[in-house]
Amino acid sequence: MARGCGMGLIKACPTHEEISGAGKEAGKPSPEHVTAPSSPVRPGNRIRFRTFLGWNRTSSNREEKKGYSLSQWACGECSRMKMGKLEKRHMRSEGHMRKNIALIERLMSKIDLSGTRAVLEVGCGVGGASSHLATKYGMDGTGIDVDEEQIEMAKKLSGENVRFAEADATNLPFENDRFDMVLSFGVMHHIGNWERALQEICRVLRPNGYLVYGDLAYSRFTVRLLRRIVKKYGIYTIDDIIQFLEGNDLKLAHREEPDGRVMKFHTMVFRKGGS
Repeated sequence: MARGCGMGLIKACPTHEEISGAGKEAGKPSPEHVTAPSSPVRPGNRIRFRTFLGWNRTSSNREEKKGYSLSQWACGECSRMKMGKLEKRHMRSEGHMRKNIALIERLMSKIDLSGTRAVLEVGCGVGGASSHLATKYGMDGTGIDVDEEQIEMAKKLSGENVRFAEADATNLPFENDRFDMVLSFGVMHHIGNWERALQEICRVLRPNGYLVYGDLAYSRFTVRLLRRIVKKYGIYTIDDIIQFLEGNDLKLAHREEPDGRVMKFHTMVFRKGGS
């Protein structure tokens, strides 16, 4: 999403403490925000992936040959959010970048940007959204992703006022009320514990701050069918997302018509209540 946005270069990726704006203690999550890792996958383990999700692979050798690391999908919450090579290629395409930038511009017109300075992009990929906001609006952008390859590319493609780091969306390395705006596009459906990720977003968002959200969601019938057998992906309806956020003091401020059929892509803006 970074190409075509007039971005320069950034040479280094800061540590969690550096992007948190504080020392190690301030950047360190509290105990209630620590996620216990799952057991690692041993060589030779065979895990069946559901055909309807597009991961119909069972052999670790075949996974590696196809570009999908088996350990990415079975070794803990943060590793489950990583994408395969084909999905990464699509996310980096010029068409996808232009589409996302157009979406961001449309949503920015629905937001009062006065006083909006610090922005976090959760699941930033190559950093297109946060870089665009920094370039056009002069915002101070931070992008996090669990994929080191994506972060490395984001560092090379992005301009000034943007920083990147590897981090888990379910355990954000930032203090409470840090950001004026948080963006999350196409991330939650990759996270089995999506409630934890949204809770972390609510925690780091300042009072009166905005969450700009876009992602896929299932029908209620499909959710009932899949929740018993799918644990590594976010299985939810859009009402589940809205109710969870409203229960954490975020109110729906703008909503667009969903795009798609079986899994619809929903685009919304939420605003956190004042202190």
